Amino acid sequence: MGGESNFLFRLDGTTGKLVWIEPEVWQLSDVSSWVELDIQKLLDLGEAILTAMRNKMGLPATIIRKERGVGLVPLPGKKMCREELEEVVLNAQRAIEITEVAKRVQFCAFNGGSDVWVDIGDKRYGVLSLQSYLGGIPSSRTLHVGDQFASIGANDFKARLAACTVWIANPHETVEIIQELNAYIDEYRVV
Repeated sequence: MGGESNFLFRLDGTTGKLVWIEPEVWQLSDVSSWVELDIQKLLDLGEAILTAMRNKMGLPATIIRKERGVGLVPLPGKKMCREELEEVVLNAQRAIEITEVAKRVQFCAFNGGSDVWVDIGDKRYGVLSLQSYLGGIPSSRTLHVGDQFASIGANDFKARLAACTVWIANPHETVEIIQELNAYIDEYRVV
């Protein structure tokens, strides 16, 4: 699952390549009912806010627009500090959430650790979509492993509404959590 809740791939065990899964197969009805014009309006608004914040704060960054997200990304060799990223997130979140279009399309504004993104959907929808796609797995049997880069309503906080969450800081911690979970399952496996 990627882009908060906007695309899904599965690993082909034979080729080792990722295979695209059409949204109609896994997307929740809430998400598939969002109107494309509203999605584009929300992204236009996100882009305008990120551009204004970049200019106002003199940030060494560029704006990148994708199909379901818009981001403020540092220029090559440049960095933005955590406080700058948080300020942009707070402004984007607040400015968008009070609009009419935000009542019709869910979104999230988040600090990605080195950049800021406004994405359509959020990780709650991503987790719920996966639970449904994988056969209706209940929240009580789901564990989300997520990066908690920010202290302010970051994108992974929404995942907690759909599943138990383990916060990690880097990929190494993800491996450790999976190994620990597997050891626990092996130890307490009912035969």
